[in-house]
Order: sequence, then structure tokens, then C-alpha cells
Amino acid sequence: MTISFMAGRRIQGLSTDYVPAITDVSDSNWTVTGSDYAINSGVIDWEGVRSSSVKGIHIDLGAGNISDTKWVLRFKMVTDASSVGTSGSNIIYIAVSDAGVQSHLTGSEDSLGYYERSHSGGAHKQTVGYGDGQNLLENVNDFNTNNPSTGTKYIEMKRTSATSFTVTRYSDEFVTTLETAKTITIPSTVQSLRYIKIQNKEESPAGGTFNGTISNVQFWNDTTTAGVIVKDYLANVQSGSRFEETDTRKIYYGALGDGSADFTSDFSSSTGWTSSDTGAISVDTGNEDISWTVSRGTNDSMSYDLGAGNVSDTAWILRWRTRWSNLSNSATNQQWIGISSLDYSNAHNIAQDFLGTMSVKFGIDGVRSTEADGEALPASGDVAWTSPARSTNTWYYFELKRTSSTSFEFSVSSTASYSKDLYDSGSLTCVSTITGLRYIKLSNENAGTGSDGTASETKDFKFWNGVTSVPQTIQWTEESWNMTELYE
Repeated sequence: MTISFMAGRRIQGLSTDYVPAITDVSDSNWTVTGSDYAINSGVIDWEGVRSSSVKGIHIDLGAGNISDTKWVLRFKMVTDASSVGTSGSNIIYIAVSDAGVQSHLTGSEDSLGYYERSHSGGAHKQTVGYGDGQNLLENVNDFNTNNPSTGTKYIEMKRTSATSFTVTRYSDEFVTTLETAKTITIPSTVQSLRYIKIQNKEESPAGGTFNGTISNVQFWNDTTTAGVIVKDYLANVQSGSRFEETDTRKIYYGALGDGSADFTSDFSSSTGWTSSDTGAISVDTGNEDISWTVSRGTNDSMSYDLGAGNVSDTAWILRWRTRWSNLSNSATNQQWIGISSLDYSNAHNIAQDFLGTMSVKFGIDGVRSTEADGEALPASGDVAWTSPARSTNTWYYFELKRTSSTSFEFSVSSTASYSKDLYDSGSLTCVSTITGLRYIKLSNENAGTGSDGTASETKDFKFWNGVTSVPQTIQWTEESWNMTELYE
């Protein structure tokens, strides 16, 4: 990888330049436990035959250096010998864990990974697994139940969210898959991982052979893509910079834009969104939005689960946009949108924790900030945006931001720049006991009866956790050439 920074905000590089793995996995950084394991010039000798003592090798990436939501681990695995023992099983574990090499039966380990088992009784496994304060990779989902064979394979482990983990096996260097990738759902409480480790099973020996090598270990943190193109990964690049690909002669201009969100809605399908009444509120995949005809007297709610522990009690940002096709003046059109501790099955008048907004056209015409602390969603709020008055068939862009345990902000903008040109609440006070938020939620008033025809569309939810300002990254646009103009 060769990148050249030139005068005048010019950057030069190749289209084939990729970001290398960010982890230093040189030999000296690995720790060997017991015999039979060694590393030389990046090649790890492994031994899967069980022994009465723990044997293995690990590398400590450091506390906080493995994301709880996204990372990629790749390596080449060669099995040189594989034959069953006289009883029980021989196992090779390859895991990302919160503990270094230790007994696989501690019962107190968080881990994600892959293992292969050769079993004397035929109970073989090649499998994906996790542990959540449990034994090493205790919960499994098998690729197959074949006895591990000799040969070479390439393996990619990828955490894609707090609750999703995927392992893909390749016959060559990450091009041709051996079978469909295996994705498992994991608890979001599998966290604080810091070690990459390879180890055997601790149990009295029973013969057999099971050994080989692991090499080309590469780890990327805070991404779900291995080998990101360099220009898409550059940090501290000024807006207005120019990237010149010297091998393709393409030119790209960079501008700062919003970084990737922890959650971005995709309403091309309704996956993940659940409604208590699809006749009133549902995902419209044709228009790619949430369509909502407002009434009162029944629970018309919808929610998306961000996962337990994935909404900070002190810092996060939620954005979305809404437009109303009809706005009528009555007491039947209240709409709450925000983040709640309870899902769609719990109506607005069920006690819950909540930070969000409430739209109303009765007495006032506007949108209020609102909060609930173990109570029903209130009809009143801290402040209200009432001017300029809302128009039908006009998109309005809302931002809700928690800035500490006791403060939050609410703003309204006329464009996706979120410039707060229509309304800016400034800092608002909330109680620190509003905690355990989890669900993006839309709710109506579950009291009284009636409908006045108020209807809305909502889309483009984006959620960033653990921040109070949206991260900015450089975004590149290829220069367009008009050949006619060049030769005029």
C-alpha cells in the first residue's frame, strides 16, 4: 500500500490499495501455554489432541480494542493429520474471547468462534459457537457433522452487530466458499472481548492424531469488511481533497459527510419492525416508509428492537423524517415517536421509560419533546415546535439527542442537513432514571375513540449510540468528464 499526500489537498494511490489488518500479530506478541504449540514467522503449530493440561496460544489485543458490534478475523487453516482416538473427542478451538488460554470448562467466559471435533463414536463437528459467561463456545450451530479431514481451508469470522455473528469457510483465499456461510444470533452481552486464541480440550488423553498450522492471521476492528479500499478509510482528510488513482486515472473529490450509523432503517422490507395493528400502522415496502393512519382507542404501535444494552443511558442520537398527507384539528391525532424501554405490544398508557416527541393538532399545532420515567407517555412536553406551522406533503427532519443522563435536545430541520433551521430546543432536562431504553417506537393514544383522518409517512431512521455529535467521514465522488466539452 502506497499513498502519497501532495500539495493542494491532492492524494495519490492505486485503486487496488487496501487497508491492511490493523493488528500487530508478529510472533513476539503471542503467548504460548504448555507444549505442542509454537509460532515461527507467523505460522502457528496447533495440536487438537486432548491432554490432561491446557495447551494453546493467544494474543492480547488489549482492553477496548475489539468492538462489541463489528469486527473481522481471517486466517488460513491447514490440517496435517486427523484420526480418531480410542474414546471421546479431540477438539481444536479458535476463538475471540474475554480470556486467554485456560480450561474450556471455566463456565465464566464470553467467546465467539469456530471449532472442529473428531470423535471416537462418530459425533464429529465442524461448528460455529459462542459463550456468554459460559464454557468456551458452549452454544453451537454446525456446518456439518463430518470428521475433520486433512487439507487447507480459509476461515473468516465476522461480528456484524451486537447480536449477530457469521463464519464463512473458503476453499481458496477468501473467494470460493465451501458452503453457505453460517450466521448465528448471539446475546448482546457477549462483550469486552480482547484475546484471539487457539487451544485444545483439557481432558485425559485418548490417542488419535489431530494437528496442523494456522497462518495469515488478520484482524480488522470496528468494520464488517476486510480489506477496505484505502481512500474510503483515510482519516483526517480535509473536505475538498482530491484522490487520484494513478493506475486508472480516475479522480475523486471528497466532502465530509455523516459517518455510518449503528442502525439505519431499510424499508424495502419490514424485517425487524413489528406492528400491533397493521391496518393502521405498517411498513409500506413500495414507498419504503412507515404508513400511519392515526386514530385513538386501540393500541396502534410499531417498534424496532435495537437490542438490550445498545442504547446508552447518557449519549445517543436518533434522526428520522416525517410528512403528513392530512392534518386535522381534533383530540384524536396524537403521535409519539422516540425510544422506549417497551416494545409495540405496550400502548402509550402503559408505564415505560421514553424519550421522544409527540405530534398534536389540538390546542396547538406542532411537535413537542416528551419524556416518561416509569409512566404512561405524557400528552404534555418540555417544549413545542409550533412555528412555522406544519404544511401537508412536506418532509420535516427530526433529531433527538441524549447528551447526558440528565439532559437531551430536540430539533427540526427542513432538509437532510439537519441544520436545525426550523427549531432548536437547546438543552432540556430529563431525569437520570430514564434508563433501559431499547426500542425505536411509534405509538398512538390508546384512550377514548375516534379518528379525524390524520395520516403520515415516516422513514430514514438513523441511530448512533454513545455519541452526542454525528461522526463525520470523508465521502468520495468520482469526477464526471464531458468529452464534448473537452474538445469544444
